Amino acid sequence: MEGETDTDDDQSSADGDDGISYQELCQTVVQIGKENLCLKKEKIWLEDTVINLRKELDDERKKEANTSNLKKENVRLVVQIELLEKQVKNEKARSSDLNAKLEHHYKTVRMLTGSKELDKILSLGR
Repeated sequence: MEGETDTDDDQSSADGDDGISYQELCQTVVQIGKENLCLKKEKIWLEDTVINLRKELDDERKKEANTSNLKKENVRLVVQIELLEKQVKNEKARSSDLNAKLEHHYKTVRMLTGSKELDKILSLGR
């Protein structure tokens, strides 16, 4: 009996029959093939998703760089505006001083003109 059991085991192994029928084996192979196909499709979808996400990340980095550049430009312009406002204030003060000097010179000229006529009038009265 012991010899028969070994022979039966050897025979079933040689036939490839480990308790699974040919149909079950084919169905399993087909199922694995379908799962493999689904996994390949999912892999392609994931690769496309990764590419799209990398593009979005690059776009965001470019936007951040542009934003950073705009912020730097904004700070530079604010400093320039402050400088120009100081210059305008200084020029207004200078203009006021020059206007005051001009008025003073006008008065001096009028006084000189007036004193010449006064001298003329006084000399006529002699």
